[in-house]
Amino acid sequence: MKTIAIVYPDRRYLERLTMEMQRGLPEGYTAAGFASVGEFAAWDEHVRVKALLLSEEELQGEGLGQNVTFGRGAGSAQWEATEPKKPSGMDDPAERRQRVLSEMNGRKIPVWLLTAEKDRGEEPGYVFLFQPVDQILARLGEVIGTAPKVVGEPATAAECRCTGVITLDGTNSSATALQLARRSAVKSKTILLCVNPWPEGGRDWKPAESDVSELLYLLKEYGRDWYRHERFCLRAAGNVKIISGYSCFSDYGQFADEDAEAFIAGLEGAGYEALIIDFGASPHPVLAENCEELYVVGSRSGERYATLERMLREDGLEDRLRSADAAAVG
Repeated sequence: MKTIAIVYPDRRYLERLTMEMQRGLPEGYTAAGFASVGEFAAWDEHVRVKALLLSEEELQGEGLGQNVTFGRGAGSAQWEATEPKKPSGMDDPAERRQRVLSEMNGRKIPVWLLTAEKDRGEEPGYVFLFQPVDQILARLGEVIGTAPKVVGEPATAAECRCTGVITLDGTNSSATALQLARRSAVKSKTILLCVNPWPEGGRDWKPAESDVSELLYLLKEYGRDWYRHERFCLRAAGNVKIISGYSCFSDYGQFADEDAEAFIAGLEGAGYEALIIDFGASPHPVLAENCEELYVVGSRSGERYATLERMLREDGLEDRLRSADAAAVG
């Protein structure tokens, strides 16, 4: 089996990129991911690597100077991780870059640099990280020797039915939203946009991770075509696709109206038939406007409910309010 190796320090992205790459590779090839140059160098099967996609971050970061050099063990056909030598200028990023590339090229492993800069990704020897996998593989055509498979083109565009969940006391909205999403996913292609980074009943999310931040990046970079790169912001709980974040929807602030519109348009372009939104306590106007039903978790008799009702009345959405009890039995 021939291997296309990927070195990228963010293990979350690395896992997704490797899985998507595997889907697009022709028969006889496999994809393998590594979080560092040292991890790749110590891999037993590296001698079968036909191409290496190497993150620019690995050539510029502090860790590389303390990492490994590459050498062959006596009488061995495999590389070994050895103690690094520290020649003059080793800590200079340009020299680190040249050292690693020369080691790889000396063993006849073609190297492409993964970059997050779109323009640079079009230069020879570079690959833009956020482009579709089939385009990445097309750059490796001379190595693979055959055209790559076309990776999962989206389904025919369809209208996406939207449902929202709002909490009045800061609790239980994610559990209700996930319940609705799981029920919907039995019959429809469903996605859950969750402002709670730990949807109850889903899987564990690390507090520092925010898929919504990645979604906003894709929306600003690609607009309604963001879904072509959705693997970078999606997770899964059973049949439900999930985008998780924080109550402000991102690290940078709320969705702009144009972001929300592009998000909905992209979902329809991708063939999603149902969107469930866990709004937390603050429904976004454009997203709420697209919701046919807005389920409310918490008492409907308090001051917070009156405020919510008044806000939605101004937008003509008051008649869409539903009790969370209706979600449980609906």
